Amino acid sequence: MTRLAMSISLPIPIPLSFALRIDSNAKLLENLSVIGFYGLPLDYLDHWIERIRAVSVQDVRAAFRKHVHPEELSTIIVGESAP
Repeated sequence: MTRLAMSISLPIPIPLSFALRIDSNAKLLENLSVIGFYGLPLDYLDHWIERIRAVSVQDVRAAFRKHVHPEELSTIIVGESAP
């Protein structure tokens, strides 16, 4: 495993990215709508950061392997063909 694969850095620190998710009434309402739609606990936003931090690289890789199947992907090229 390469050093890059072992250390994933986020472009925006998690607490700041969370603040940007609820920095307006519209975004707060959107989050509340998600909580209601999916039946999430009312303290969902209170524990969001700790749940994100609890996700490991192995968790992400396992989810990727479970849900992304390269053999089922297609490549689509749009534009004029080369002369």
